[in-house]
Amino acid sequence: MPVNILQKTCRRGTTLIATLIVITMVSLAVVSAIKASADDVRIGLTRLDSARALYAAESGLRILIREDGRDAADQLPSVLYLPLGERINFIQLFEDGDADPNQALVAGANGLSERILFISAE
Repeated sequence: MPVNILQKTCRRGTTLIATLIVITMVSLAVVSAIKASADDVRIGLTRLDSARALYAAESGLRILIREDGRDAADQLPSVLYLPLGERINFIQLFEDGDADPNQALVAGANGLSERILFISAE
């Protein structure tokens, strides 16, 4: 009889250890999945910031072209802030200082992303 009790205790211990190993493996899988999805979210947000910066730069070029047609480009501020936090930086305007009079540079920025667009007028 005492041997039978010892065998039951060993079986319970083995089952406990096997259960703990399985729980640990599942926990590691869950943590890995969460980390991978967090990386995907970060990459997606970076792409979103980059796209918004590009659209801000394109908007800045359109504003510059419109104002240059009105001969009011020299009255543009150096930085415009858009409603969602994007910025438009007018780096070089047409006929601005020592630079080529037919070229302009406009930067759009959002978060840590920045896009610089160049336009040449012939």
